[in-house]
Amino acid sequence: MTPDRSRVTGVRLQSPHDPEQEQVLEADLVVDTMGRGSRSPRWLTDLGYERVEEQRLTVDVHYVTLLFRRDPADLGGCQNVLVDIPPDATRGGVALAIEDGRWLVTLIGMLGERPPTDLDGFVEYARSLSVPDLHDIVRAAEPVSEARQRAFPAAMWRRFDRLRRLPARLVVSGDAVCSFDPRFGQGMTVALIEALEMGPVLDKGGLDDAGSRLLSAARWAVQDAWDLASGSALANPRVDGPRPLSWRATNAYLQRLLPVAHRDPVVGAAFVRVIAMLARPTELMHPRILTRVLAGERRPRATAPAHPTPAQM
Repeated sequence: MTPDRSRVTGVRLQSPHDPEQEQVLEADLVVDTMGRGSRSPRWLTDLGYERVEEQRLTVDVHYVTLLFRRDPADLGGCQNVLVDIPPDATRGGVALAIEDGRWLVTLIGMLGERPPTDLDGFVEYARSLSVPDLHDIVRAAEPVSEARQRAFPAAMWRRFDRLRRLPARLVVSGDAVCSFDPRFGQGMTVALIEALEMGPVLDKGGLDDAGSRLLSAARWAVQDAWDLASGSALANPRVDGPRPLSWRATNAYLQRLLPVAHRDPVVGAAFVRVIAMLARPTELMHPRILTRVLAGERRPRATAPAHPTPAQM
């Protein structure tokens, strides 16, 4: 830092082999993308800046992934299957058709639910989900990998955007700002959006206040992703968190939309675009979607196709 601690001038690197050995790397701009383990909040406090507020949402997610040989005829040619976790349940999963003729199948548990890593248990867990599609894939498919398991205790949003000031020439980005529930695959997308916003931020305003301006420019992406993931998690009454009237209205609408998305390709595609962050959540309230949701609710379920594309809801 400069002597008055108003601007970052570089980073100090400590040798992993000798804690006494340090190297100072001078820099015009320092970008912290060290993930949820970032020490920037602590460093800022030590330097006399405000404490960074943290929002947390405990989901206690565990997930297990296996690769399987894929038959192009599986599920009538469907290539993406998403089995969301119902509000009264803790199990879900996803299957993605990937390169070399394989399925990537991930089984998910939340609130401490742990999918098994052995093949028999994996298949049985898939059978227990709310729809049979993942079980249809794995019950007869050949596994081509070992099981890999991961855990994610809580989503966390560090509110650097609420600080009255940041040191000049410091940017915090990616999971160092907001660490998302991995069930929704949003972390890399938001980090990419932040990287894309960096160019215009630097072009228009230079280096000094880049950190605050990037947080402002990319806040819509962080907010959208946080709202989508936290809104889904809070649908489970066992998850602690605020449920304002606006959330209740949105959640009630989504509970109507999802069954329609299962069989209506227009609504399904709109929903996929939103969760993939190719469109803003307001797209789901567009009149062309709203009318199909309201009309679709009145259609008999028997008319639903067995395996809609591009995704199974």
